[in-house]
Amino acid sequence: MELMVDYENITFQVEEDNVDGYQPEHLKPGLRLQRRDPARRNVSPLIIYVLLGLCIMLSSLALVMALILMTQTREIKRSDADFQMEIYQWKSNVTGTFENAASSLSDLQAEISLLRASASIFHAFDQWRFFNQRLYYFSSNDWTWDEAQKYCVARNSEFAIINSNEEQGYIRSNTNVDTWIGLHDSAVEVNWRWVDGTDYDTNVKFWAHGEPNGNKDYDEDCAVVSKDGSWRDWPCNSKHSVICEKPAQ
Repeated sequence: MELMVDYENITFQVEEDNVDGYQPEHLKPGLRLQRRDPARRNVSPLIIYVLLGLCIMLSSLALVMALILMTQTREIKRSDADFQMEIYQWKSNVTGTFENAASSLSDLQAEISLLRASASIFHAFDQWRFFNQRLYYFSSNDWTWDEAQKYCVARNSEFAIINSNEEQGYIRSNTNVDTWIGLHDSAVEVNWRWVDGTDYDTNVKFWAHGEPNGNKDYDEDCAVVSKDGSWRDWPCNSKHSVICEKPAQ
């Protein structure tokens, strides 16, 4: 008969007063008892899982925060780049505005200069001007010599009579076209006379070179001050502006 032994149900008792580490010599090495660590017996698997979950959650939170920080850093860099670009564009716009303003100002100054230049030519027309105790009226319209004389008489004046270099210079500086003066030889050819009786022979003269030429084909019997200031004889029926003169009151 064969004896069957159930090793799994065999239990061993160890007396409390045994010295730690003491093992009965008759026990097989594979059956030696080992004392369990009380700390291990007290750690619950649930606590381990909870701690592991907390670690995972904290790690995930740290990752999310890192991603958020990286995103915000990129946004800040992008915002800074946009801000720098806006500043550059603003500077460019301001510079362009100042350049355009300077250009417009230059154009405006040029136009003012042209207007002043024009005014310097025409400022004396159609109004009385005072010079050396005399009043002078420079017209902007054109008449024949007879019409011009009536024009001056209607203004209680007469053709301008040039008696000095100063008066010649003043009239020249205020005209830019051929203008009638009170000198003619319509009564007797080459016998020039001033309308107020001033002696022609002893008075100053400012004829252009070759003038008066006395062109008989055109009856050039009346005198004008040309735009260069010199005197020329013209047909009395030609039309020019006129200078009227009278004493200052």
